[in-house]
Amino acid sequence: MSDAPARKTHWSLGAADYAAKPWIDTDLAEKAAKEYAQENGYFGAVGGWIYKESDWSKARRAENPEALRRGSAVTQGWFNFWCSYRRAIEDHFTAKLTAFPTFDAMVHPASPTYRPTILVRDNPRDWRWAFLANAYDVAQKNRGDRRRAHTGYPVVAPVAPAAPAVRPVSLWLSRVVAGASVRG
Repeated sequence: MSDAPARKTHWSLGAADYAAKPWIDTDLAEKAAKEYAQENGYFGAVGGWIYKESDWSKARRAENPEALRRGSAVTQGWFNFWCSYRRAIEDHFTAKLTAFPTFDAMVHPASPTYRPTILVRDNPRDWRWAFLANAYDVAQKNRGDRRRAHTGYPVVAPVAPAAPAVRPVSLWLSRVVAGASVRG
């Protein structure tokens, strides 16, 4: 049995989850990779392959929208795409959602006490904010920096899992009045 926690959607994560999470949320990373790919000329195909559409294919499809997309294979699987283009994807969403031009500029600001406010709590259904806050927290954790994005949740130290509760055993005979006989 794995020690990994159960997967949660970003809007069901609590404050302790955000404070303790040292890894990138793979569901959010794949969504980010797909959106980045769509906006930058990449597309998925049968078998999980991701392609970069060629100029020839774009011109052909402009003439005939039913024409198949063609291009050069980049990688197989959206998580592999995320791993290959991580920096570009993080820069894309940072520039799209914040005033910073790049993700690196947000992680290494001029002020040593700066931490971004990315209100995940106020945008619970927009996964892009949760992705950016998660990516920032992972980057800071990997740098050994204790700062985390302010997400609107209070910062809570991770709590050790409690021991399983002992449930009292209820017996059928518990309702028998003292001194009464039980007949079969």
